Amino acid sequence: MVKAKAQEKGLYRLCQLSLLVSSNLEFLSSAISPRVNFEVMKEPSTLTLNKGEKDLLAGLEQEMVLTVCAGSYAIAKDTSLRLRTSRGLQMQVKSSEESLVRDLEVPLPQSEPFQTLSILLRVLAELPPQKDGSITEHKVTLQCPWTPEEKNIILHFQPPLMSSFRLHTAHTRKFVQIVVVGLNVQMLELSEPTLTVTGNEDIKLGSLNPTNGQKLIVGNGMDVSFMWQLDVGNMEDICPIKTEFTVHYSPIINLTKLISESQTRIYRCNFEINDYKTLFVVKSRVEPAKGNEFCRAGTMCHLQLHVQRVGASSHSSLMYEVLADQTMWAVCGRTAGVISLDSVDKQNVTLDVMPLIGGFLPLPLVRLSKYIPADQKTYSRDPNRKPELGSHTTSHPRLEPFSPGQVYNSSKAQQVHVLPSVTVSSAADTSIP
Repeated sequence: MVKAKAQEKGLYRLCQLSLLVSSNLEFLSSAISPRVNFEVMKEPSTLTLNKGEKDLLAGLEQEMVLTVCAGSYAIAKDTSLRLRTSRGLQMQVKSSEESLVRDLEVPLPQSEPFQTLSILLRVLAELPPQKDGSITEHKVTLQCPWTPEEKNIILHFQPPLMSSFRLHTAHTRKFVQIVVVGLNVQMLELSEPTLTVTGNEDIKLGSLNPTNGQKLIVGNGMDVSFMWQLDVGNMEDICPIKTEFTVHYSPIINLTKLISESQTRIYRCNFEINDYKTLFVVKSRVEPAKGNEFCRAGTMCHLQLHVQRVGASSHSSLMYEVLADQTMWAVCGRTAGVISLDSVDKQNVTLDVMPLIGGFLPLPLVRLSKYIPADQKTYSRDPNRKPELGSHTTSHPRLEPFSPGQVYNSSKAQQVHVLPSVTVSSAADTSIP
């Protein structure tokens, strides 16, 4: 088998073989028949960006390999490639000490045709305010000096973490919880969490996070929670509170070793806090009926329901609903009703319930909703229309739920001790002769 490398494009014919032993001795074969022809055409250059085995992660500086296959082109001295990235993505040659840029000139060493060059790049994609695991797509445009055509390469960056927000209520006090969840096997160490209010200096946020202690690590299947107490003072619950959450993160190799201090970056995410005031407090308890000392299965008991207004609200008509587990409780009589807090701030309601089994039973759940009454009847002013045909109701009563935290149920998850039912057994008398 004879191998050769074509240096120029064109039509080649294999006519005769020559074996040169020395400058004075050469062996020639007879003419090859049939003649073998082959044509060498231009081979285009190829450009690729290789990420390796690891995933591309947004918010972390990583390495990529720019591979240039020259093809049939010879790369002259002082030749460079131009790389342009989409917004949020920056690059730089690894050997360069310059900062990352979006428009990069990559110098190429002089090389012959059909050679392959590999250049290490530093890549950093901006980590957006991530509230889910969606992937960020970026585009890199490569421009070669030996061809007018540009090549677009699409890169997909996974978020290494995401954050979620939740407002907790303890009577009238409010607490803001931010949970940072790791989404990749690359572990990150978190530090210096902050939550600030933008646009309103009267609202205070008190940090409940320890300043010292164990390291806060997130990774695939690991998350970290942060907590602040919200103090809105006498501010009305009208406009949403805009906040910005920031935390420093650094990639680590394991739970004890940090990759590099220079890799420490800041993650930012904005949250809006709505319905941040407690309007009503609901309290319930189950008491034995009059004449009984304890609650007993199969015996009527009283469910005492107390509803108190603790914050200014335009909704004074409320509907309560008793949602009981039918395997534990039987609600005797009405299970829902409407109360009004127009002139008072507290209402008490007594309902009849019967425990079906003994033990420590969770109290029946009480749900409070906004009650929107129907409009009053209106009459048509058309004199040619009969009054009974002209009267109509414009709407029907409807319910609207409160937002989480506007109604605080202080009896939630409480239990009541119910004694088992009394069983009376009698045995027939037997006589022995």
